[in-house]
Amino acid sequence: MHSLFTQLPELVVPEQLAHRQDLKEDTICQAMEEHHELHIKSIYWRSNIIEASFSPISGSFKHLAVLSSQLKKLIGNDELAIRISILPEGEDDPKHWLMQRNEVYNLGSQIAYFDKDRSALNLALPVSILNREKLGEALFYSGRAIWKLFNEEISYELLLKLSSPVGFWQKLQIGRLIRWNEAMANCMGLYFCRDLNVARQALIRDELGLDSASVQCDWSVYSFPTNFEVVPESEIMELPFPTVKADPFYFYIMEQFSRTDVFRGDAKPIASKDWEGFCETAKQAREHVHPELEEMPEGDRRYRQHLMILTQYLVAEADEVLRAEEIAAIEKNTDPEELHFLEEEMGWVRGAGGNTQDIALAVLESGSESLRSRHAAEVLYGCLATSYSDGVQCDKEFEVILAIAQKLGIEEGDFVAIYNKAQELLEQKASTDEVFV
Repeated sequence: MHSLFTQLPELVVPEQLAHRQDLKEDTICQAMEEHHELHIKSIYWRSNIIEASFSPISGSFKHLAVLSSQLKKLIGNDELAIRISILPEGEDDPKHWLMQRNEVYNLGSQIAYFDKDRSALNLALPVSILNREKLGEALFYSGRAIWKLFNEEISYELLLKLSSPVGFWQKLQIGRLIRWNEAMANCMGLYFCRDLNVARQALIRDELGLDSASVQCDWSVYSFPTNFEVVPESEIMELPFPTVKADPFYFYIMEQFSRTDVFRGDAKPIASKDWEGFCETAKQAREHVHPELEEMPEGDRRYRQHLMILTQYLVAEADEVLRAEEIAAIEKNTDPEELHFLEEEMGWVRGAGGNTQDIALAVLESGSESLRSRHAAEVLYGCLATSYSDGVQCDKEFEVILAIAQKLGIEEGDFVAIYNKAQELLEQKASTDEVFV
């Protein structure tokens, strides 16, 4: 949290910290962050959305001035400059995420951007707040935006574009982090508005695009996770964006947070009597509502294994000399049963005069685009490891790797990111198991 905002509680649960650390240490995510500078992109899209919003004429909406003074009081800094602007109504998905093949756009529903040069907090809030006589909804959205400003430094969701080569487990981790981030941002929104019913209605509007003033809901249903439909992680992974709309989990977490001394303002999480219990309750609820995958589904596992074997052999055969070092590098982490399947069931013949390319293409095309994309980076890493297994990568091997990347749908920028990181790790003499699998 920035020094100007230290009065606000640090609302972060242990699961979030664990997911952040795992992604930070992950080789593939490191490659993407270093090459694409995701932290810069996060600042860029925030500032762009702020610029696209409009500022009401001074005095035209008197309660915006009151909102500004209320925010200063909550933040604990009367001298902080706060600029409030309005976002037009979003289109299509009310969650305001646009998933495309080559990009992920956050079109914004509430966005905060801190201008360090001017020490100014810029807030862009939905136009619906102008229709409200009270400030509760605006405060809720402001709290959400401020939490995200200081807790989503790296926008890992940008790695979820449809063509992203980021791996299966990385995408799972990103989805888990996003869901916890949403839950904690909602809690900060509740902390700002101080009214659980207002927070519930504002969240319904943000999630479903419904007018919060017209929502009539029996909120008591959300008080017990046993009332919720179980949506396992395997199903969430197939959604366009890895969150369930109007997820009952979010409403349950807000209610639990409202019972803590942190919400009442009596303690910060580090000194709270209730925070540890809240974190454990939240974890148990998540485990019930969204059971996590512990193993890669069999279809994914076999597809990945077959593709890794065949593409690595393509690289090894590129110079028409299949060396012992290359075979050892490929088969070190290969299931012998899958080798047998490729040879006996698919008629694969390896080596000079074989049909590796044909079988590799058949396996590749047997999977959907999403299936290919979530294994593309690891397949490419394996190919790069094979090409350097005998000490040097020849031109023909590089040409084959480039062709494989194109078939996998890996864009040039992502290819460069993976290639550079692989070279860096190989130069450090990291073992193939630790680096690529």
